[in-house]
Amino acid sequence: MQKQLTYWQKQRKERPSIKQLSEQFLNDDLRLQLEAFLQYTEKNKMALSLCSCNTYENKFKGQIVFRIIIDAGDGCRKDKYSIKIFTVNHSHFSENKRDVIQKDLSDNFTRLKDDLSEYAVNHLSKCRGTCSCKPGIKLDIFGKSYKGVCCNDINFIRIDNPTETDYLKIKDLIDIRKQNIIDNAV
Repeated sequence: MQKQLTYWQKQRKERPSIKQLSEQFLNDDLRLQLEAFLQYTEKNKMALSLCSCNTYENKFKGQIVFRIIIDAGDGCRKDKYSIKIFTVNHSHFSENKRDVIQKDLSDNFTRLKDDLSEYAVNHLSKCRGTCSCKPGIKLDIFGKSYKGVCCNDINFIRIDNPTETDYLKIKDLIDIRKQNIIDNAV
């Protein structure tokens, strides 16, 4: 008797396109919004590759720029997707790195236009109670305290089910992330 493959093992074997998954898991409105963004990525030669369950990522000069997650995991809830735009190169929070992480986030967000920096800070990933930081950590950015930030997701901002307005900001944030990668490469 052959062992049953997990959902992720099937995906690794079959390599479905992100468009196939969006058709399977997203309603028409969400799928159309995502397809418009995918056209933008194709037009700008931003290749996407399957990196984990229902998750595709774009890299620039070996660094992750953003990920698109069509509700990850074997649960595969319908009508939910997220775009994660990476901001800092710290992968996990530790108390002894708090000051460095807060400074890096503040420095990166300071480079943004005022409305974009507030947008980015407000989209730091919130603790979902799935890791050791439950109920999240407190960070001080721009002299304000932000509570409930997920320690495992400290290196990106997360936008769930983005709207057309969100996509305008997402595109700006992607450009800024690429510039940060170029700046840090020197």
